[in-house]
Amino acid sequence: LYEHNKVVNAVYYENGYSSDFESGESFKATTSYNNTSEIAFGPAGKQWKTYYGTASTTSPLVGSQSMQIRWYTNASSKLGYIYTNFTIYGVNTITFKAANTNKLNVTVYHSLDDGATWIGGQLFELTTSSTTYTYTIDPNIAQNVRIKFQLTLPATNSAIVDDLLIV
Repeated sequence: LYEHNKVVNAVYYENGYSSDFESGESFKATTSYNNTSEIAFGPAGKQWKTYYGTASTTSPLVGSQSMQIRWYTNASSKLGYIYTNFTIYGVNTITFKAANTNKLNVTVYHSLDDGATWIGGQLFELTTSSTTYTYTIDPNIAQNVRIKFQLTLPATNSAIVDDLLIV
């Protein structure tokens, strides 16, 4: 049994990056979600790393595919996540659409040291309908930032993320 989250339509303004995780951007969809080591998706230099996740055409929130992260009841300590394997300078906010399938939530983090440590974790309690959420980083930050979305378990299990905006 599995549960999942989806991340679709990542949009970063101000610093020139946007993505909707579609195949035209080198996000190759697969049906293998239970990867126990990180896998890179996306174009060279702007790849996202996934753990227990993949780019997927299963129930995308926007477009024809999404980035999906999962949790399996037979591997309950392994929570799926995705993160930017590249930095974005001067990020202030991340706006994204998200939804869940079985009450899983997502926690958003950022890193100022190329992913060595993740800070500022904010839990987003998702609903089954696509909803817009905003994660705020220090508005005066003038550093390179990486972003991470990780599944968070409530009493039960699943979530979806979409339309991401970082300014």
